[in-house]
Amino acid sequence: MKHIQLIFLSIVSLTLLFGCTTTISKLEIDNQSVLDLFWDNYLIDSTDQNVEASEMIKDIHIFGYAYYLKDIGDEQTRYYNGDEATKYVLHAIITFKGASKVPQHYTYRWHEYTFNEQTKFAENANLELIQGEIDFNEYTKYALLANGNAIDELETNLRHQMTDSSVLDIETYDKKYTYQNIKHLLSNGTKAILKDNIIYLVKSQKVILAKYIGQANRAKIVIQKTIDDKPVTEIHKYAFHFANIDLLTIPNTIESIGNSSFFNASINHIVFEANSMLKVIEASAFYGSTFYSITIPLSVHTIGPNAFYVTRLNRIQAEVLEKPDGWHDDWVNPDNRVIWGYTPES
Repeated sequence: MKHIQLIFLSIVSLTLLFGCTTTISKLEIDNQSVLDLFWDNYLIDSTDQNVEASEMIKDIHIFGYAYYLKDIGDEQTRYYNGDEATKYVLHAIITFKGASKVPQHYTYRWHEYTFNEQTKFAENANLELIQGEIDFNEYTKYALLANGNAIDELETNLRHQMTDSSVLDIETYDKKYTYQNIKHLLSNGTKAILKDNIIYLVKSQKVILAKYIGQANRAKIVIQKTIDDKPVTEIHKYAFHFANIDLLTIPNTIESIGNSSFFNASINHIVFEANSMLKVIEASAFYGSTFYSITIPLSVHTIGPNAFYVTRLNRIQAEVLEKPDGWHDDWVNPDNRVIWGYTPES
């Protein structure tokens, strides 16, 4: 499951998380990737909200549940007929050193399911600042109680629908860690930098454009080619969703544009810098967006489904002469005309 976008488990390894209970054998997760993804997303959210993200953290209380299910229900009513689903609902209550720091409640939900041989993925994350007028101990107690009730209700509902062929694994977790004891498990050296209304994640060898937080009014945006002498190579999923931009210049260092990166964005002009190294445009990258024109660089060998299902597009050009095998059959809205073999001089 290389596309798993699980956030919360990054605080601790999955060995720690599930070591005290029966392993969910159906989950094939790269532990370190999961750890990295948590810290990446927490850095993005905390930078966006201008709150402390690392060394001032005192402890992190993690609780929640995960489940795997397959073939729930009988032959007439089952939803997962021959298919399967995995879901995580996890929470982290984060407290800080010093009374002036407001505690945080970070919630993450991740769901992946396969139905009719099609795999779909959904996630939701929310960073909430727990204000001083709320009794922190009561808040935590209520959150734990609500989590326990959700687990009981889930298990009752699912087990009621099970047949001899059904599979259901539910795991729960509730543990508190100090930041000093677990920081070595977090992304090594990753930091977030805010520059020109864009949050960049700086890693050991590369930089990811994580999120555009610009104003509602239109602007001319130039993505940085390098940050801290490292190339900016990726545009993160949802990075520009609902953005309102006049002109966006994408540097030739960018190699991939993530899932739903420009979902419902409004951008007059998108320009790729000469000698682009862009290789991958993931599924729904520009879904629901509006722009006047775009030229897909010759270097692009993969485009996912619904990548250019846009609401208004005057012109779409491709530098390749014909659709490559790596471009999904449904990469573009059939109502849009594609100009093949386009060059800036034509």
